[in-house]
Amino acid sequence: MTGPALSVLSVDLAGDAGQSRQLEEREVRYALGRCEKRIRYALMRHGGSVVRRIDRHLTAFFADGGEAWQSAVEMQERVAALPLYAGLPVSVRIGICSGHHLDEAQFFSSDGPNPASRLSAQADASHILLSLPRRLKLLPEWLPAAERRQDLPLICGKRRLDICQIAWQEASAPAVKTLLSALGRGQECLRLQHQGRRHRVDVGRPVLSLGRQPGSDIFLRDARCSRQHGTIERCFDRFFFVDRSTNGTYLLQDDQTPVFVHHQAHVLLGRGRLYLGSPASEKGVEFIEFQASVV
Repeated sequence: MTGPALSVLSVDLAGDAGQSRQLEEREVRYALGRCEKRIRYALMRHGGSVVRRIDRHLTAFFADGGEAWQSAVEMQERVAALPLYAGLPVSVRIGICSGHHLDEAQFFSSDGPNPASRLSAQADASHILLSLPRRLKLLPEWLPAAERRQDLPLICGKRRLDICQIAWQEASAPAVKTLLSALGRGQECLRLQHQGRRHRVDVGRPVLSLGRQPGSDIFLRDARCSRQHGTIERCFDRFFFVDRSTNGTYLLQDDQTPVFVHHQAHVLLGRGRLYLGSPASEKGVEFIEFQASVV
């Protein structure tokens, strides 16, 4: 992604309609106001800027998608911890559109429905709905916590968006912050190290081959690796490992759970290791260390 990054968080306050009708208007306003204070606090604490407020709906812009995610989780935690007021249960529904450019703000700041508000309208209190531009090819394999939602078609301008839902209470959910923060860092170079030798993938060299076949850019010696084991590629300013091997590859990056990659592509973000042909626990396994950075 080139240029300033943009993530958009949309949150809807939801009170029980039947219970609301039994309360005075001032009681309903007070109960919802307590929630809004906590929502605004979570937005400000993580760098969000409110750009629209209509009734029980707020839209905020973030420069860092990871902070937008952390803000959403904190909102859910703070609202869930509130004691009932006059017996009125209140919850929040949250949608996040991440992976956008700042010049796409026009699609989110008008008074009518926008992609983020459409997400929050379909969310529930247990899940946060997240969208990413389809061209980034980050769903569905990139994160174990994500459950793809193909029943919710969504576009931003002319771009089609992929949608997933994530249970924010799950232990694996924090890995979402790592990925969304990395999307906005403008990573243009992937630095690699294999058996003491350094390599890099960037605009000038967008593809690197690895395998036991002579002439491979990274030559592998372990018999558990394939002759044409895979490639590391730069596409849409993102880096991907493409596995073409018999035994597969084990990917460990940042704080995420190890992922088995076999005959598929997987995005590389931050730093980590590729264990080739065998898991990290096996003796003598070959591995490649990588780190994405700004040139």
